Amino acid sequence: DPRWSFIFHLKQFTYSFQQTILNRAWNEAKQGNLAPMGSLALFIPTMIAADMTKGLLVGGGSLPPHLQGYNLADWVGHGVERAGALGYGQIGMDAVRDVSSLGGPMIEQVVDAFRQPVGDTLLKALPANALYRNMF
Repeated sequence: DPRWSFIFHLKQFTYSFQQTILNRAWNEAKQGNLAPMGSLALFIPTMIAADMTKGLLVGGGSLPPHLQGYNLADWVGHGVERAGALGYGQIGMDAVRDVSSLGGPMIEQVVDAFRQPVGDTLLKALPANALYRNMF
């Protein structure tokens, strides 16, 4: 429904991934074919490696503060979330951390403007903010 696109425009990936990939893999598993589940399981270490590499490159050789101190369980949980393996459940998991996430990025940004200094909110809104976040 296009009337709700301003709220859920970035949640479309989660919905599409659930409908096209996860549901198909689940149906195949019910028929005894576990190969699609095995392929999906490879998404998790791939996302972990990608996030670690990005963090090290952006951080100049050290991981960003929000990834430092992760143990194996933290990394696996992070990989599961980032790989999309939770499907619709990810929307609920995000809402447990921050209920404003249900409104989409626009609502989150408005709420963040009240929670933190406006300068931080504006910096976070800029494209590629991870590259210059620590400069100011």
